[in-house]
Amino acid sequence: CTVRPDELMAQGLISFSELRNNALAPRWFNLYGWNQQEIPDMAKLAENGIDPEPNYFMGRILVSGRVTPLDDEEEMQAAQVGMARSP
Repeated sequence: CTVRPDELMAQGLISFSELRNNALAPRWFNLYGWNQQEIPDMAKLAENGIDPEPNYFMGRILVSGRVTPLDDEEEMQAAQVGMARSP
């Protein structure tokens, strides 16, 4: 398996206020992009005003969320960033 640098495939927003009132049920999001063997230089196409439809399934991600209040004796923890676990 060849390790490649991280690539931003999608981004979105999740409202903390909305999660406080309504849990986000588990939902799959399919990610599509362009096959690099078919479209090796997307920048050249964009320069010429060409915007092709995504033609390649790149994977999917399962997202869910909820907000649970702390008990009175629990302390807030500092925000953390962690590495994703690989299968």
